[in-house]
Amino acid sequence: MFDAGEDTTCHVDRRILSGDEPILLFVCESGDEPDSFVYHAMTGDSECVAENIAIVCLSHVVELDRTLNAVADLPVDWWATRPSPRDAWQTEPIPESERGEDPDEA
Repeated sequence: MFDAGEDTTCHVDRRILSGDEPILLFVCESGDEPDSFVYHAMTGDSECVAENIAIVCLSHVVELDRTLNAVADLPVDWWATRPSPRDAWQTEPIPESERGEDPDEA
């Protein structure tokens, strides 16, 4: 289970919200407030553009994909990836060269 509050922000590709695409890339970044987090739930492809990002509560995204509970302890500036929804999440620090960029373009 995530320690983050239910109102924690998650930027999510609208194709995930519609059920058209699975979450294959999940990112944890620090938020604007001290000790706050921002998460990104993405498809992992390059088709995502800013206009297709929705901002929802993390709890809503976890309801869509309960496997995210496996990466609930993802540290800040780390990401979790998987080739398909059937595969286990693999976690690693976000490379310095990728930080601050759109996580779906990584």
